[in-house]
Amino acid sequence: MEIACRKKPAGGFVFITKMKHTVTNKGEWGFFDLFNTSWESFISQNSLYFIDNMLHLRAELTVLE
Repeated sequence: MEIACRKKPAGGFVFITKMKHTVTNKGEWGFFDLFNTSWESFISQNSLYFIDNMLHLRAELTVLE
């Protein structure tokens, strides 16, 4: 799985993380501190991650059998 977000000022997608995960049974998983920043900084008016008050994320998932 690869995750990217759109970021100011360029507005293009910037790679955040890439990971491999082996699924052995049904379940859920997620990420902790994906942007490596404090919550206050993340949601501030000057945040680099919000463009026109919208967070743009992209996730690419490849399933191999």
